[in-house]
Amino acid sequence: MFPSLSVKQLFWMHIFMLSVIFAYRKREYLSGQLSSLRNRYNRRYIRSEGINSSFSDDIEAGLSSTNFDLESGNVGDQREGLDDIAKEEIKKIMAEKNLSFDAARLAYTEEKFGKNNIAADGMPKDPKTVTLA
Repeated sequence: MFPSLSVKQLFWMHIFMLSVIFAYRKREYLSGQLSSLRNRYNRRYIRSEGINSSFSDDIEAGLSSTNFDLESGNVGDQREGLDDIAKEEIKKIMAEKNLSFDAARLAYTEEKFGKNNIAADGMPKDPKTVTLA
């Protein structure tokens, strides 16, 4: 029923399957790394001008994603870049919890909401709050 496989073929089949499993489990991390490499390549060889050095440093530090694209939205922008305190907090969350940039940004925002008595959906938790629907 099954063709007989040599030891060499079985070995390479196992290596392939382990690689697929590894790539699947680390897909968010690998996606971020590929995005970072693509951004670096684009900055160096395709779009060498347009973004100031502060935003460029933020992109190289991994603080950009398809949902939070610093490159396309800030061409020609002369502002200083992202907030230094928030950047450090998000980098810390990314390192400690092994999260992608988007997930770390969400965790940071929810933490800030909690400290300011705001629910995760953005509504104030103050019992005196009046909202019109």
